[in-house]
Amino acid sequence: MPGMLLEAARTHSIEMNKSWMIGDSEVDMRAGKAAGCKTAWVGPRNGSTFGSDVVAESLVDAAEQILRRV
Repeated sequence: MPGMLLEAARTHSIEMNKSWMIGDSEVDMRAGKAAGCKTAWVGPRNGSTFGSDVVAESLVDAAEQILRRV
């Protein structure tokens, strides 16, 4: 599932434990976690956010929350 993320990490020397996967689906959250990323769920809070580290209503909200954690 995280194949593309891991390939990008190898190709571009990305430290996955310092990276964030931002998405709006369970697949996004699972792929990010499997690759070793922190995860940010963007979307309504009307159900599971699949164990994401950040829950945001918009991409801007997610970015602000992530920046507060760094």
